[in-house]
Amino acid sequence: FSLVDTLDGNPDNQDIFRFAAGGFRDFTRIAGSDPIMWHDVALGNNQAVLEALDEFTEGLQVLRKAIIQKDSQSLLGIFSRAQSARQHFSSLLESRKQRVKPLPDTAMARSVFSGSVLVEGEDTKKKKKKKKKK
Repeated sequence: FSLVDTLDGNPDNQDIFRFAAGGFRDFTRIAGSDPIMWHDVALGNNQAVLEALDEFTEGLQVLRKAIIQKDSQSLLGIFSRAQSARQHFSSLLESRKQRVKPLPDTAMARSVFSGSVLVEGEDTKKKKKKKKKK
């Protein structure tokens, strides 16, 4: 929300939004969701949200400093770690997709349910067994 709000206040915002690519749309997707819900999330979890904002602010300061100092090594480190984290996150999402099965395609099921069901896989069974042993 803050990024889109900040960009909206920029006098050149029409150019920013006009020339933004699909990645910008994905990056700002949450700003298109219900503001009342996010208001409640922010106030209901204010301590966790503030801690996350502080951590993010620190990261932005490190990035800003690296750019000001033209610290190529730091920039490449930041961008490489971010790329690696994104790839890891994508692989987690992909493995989750493989465990999600569509609901039965029957008229009765369709009138009562919609969506997907997460099917317990080997990885979740192993975790449960480990917890029981402890």
